[in-house]
Amino acid sequence: MASLVSGSNEWTLVPDVTNYSSVDLEFIDLTDTSTWTKLDLNSAIKTLAISGSNYNKVTMNAMTASINNVWQGGSLCDAPRWYTPLYVTNSTGQNIRAKSSDTLSLTIKIERGDVIVDTWVSSVVFGICLDPTSYTLASVNGSGATFNSTQTAVPDYGVWAINTATAAGTGNVTGAFVSSILAAGIVQSTAILIRADGTLDGKASRDTNATAMSADQDLFLMLGVGTKNSSVVVEDEDTSFRIQYRAIKIA
Repeated sequence: MASLVSGSNEWTLVPDVTNYSSVDLEFIDLTDTSTWTKLDLNSAIKTLAISGSNYNKVTMNAMTASINNVWQGGSLCDAPRWYTPLYVTNSTGQNIRAKSSDTLSLTIKIERGDVIVDTWVSSVVFGICLDPTSYTLASVNGSGATFNSTQTAVPDYGVWAINTATAAGTGNVTGAFVSSILAAGIVQSTAILIRADGTLDGKASRDTNATAMSADQDLFLMLGVGTKNSSVVVEDEDTSFRIQYRAIKIA
């Protein structure tokens, strides 16, 4: 069943977990404005739609080349993002607001979808963060999964930490499972890359360069769309992705 939980002056219905031997992942749907808040300072997003089987398709407006469009480099980023309060399932199966002092596990599955006009080197990041509204990457303090993609090349998948990332993948990679652990105020992530038949394609990990977060701070989930490097984006170029997740608090 589901729980009605309160946090950040809002009520949210989230599914409970009681059977830890088999835990379902939850799809993200960025078109659900009751759950996901969009922050798009430069009006970079032209359209957003759910395509096919739970794929989020983002079509871009034109963007000039800027390091501020990059989640994986520099110190500032004003690229578009969506965010929502992070709730975790505790040892009794109830959902509670995640705090920086918690010990928790976030499991993510990330896959690229079909794209129509995608010659730009797009970069998508998704994970836990402290302040999704900040344009300073150290203050965002995010960590989790990433993938980089163009239509003419196989995407690479891996992990994102603050303003850096490590990614890999062969011509057979179709997605990745990423595990992020929060403990002692630090988030550390590792990725296992998979092929269509579920076999191993590769792996990626990266040590975070963050300092420990202050105690008892509210945490968020955030998804950011940008460029892998400071390159131009032409109007109507797009990217598509399917992301599932589950966060569980450790007693």
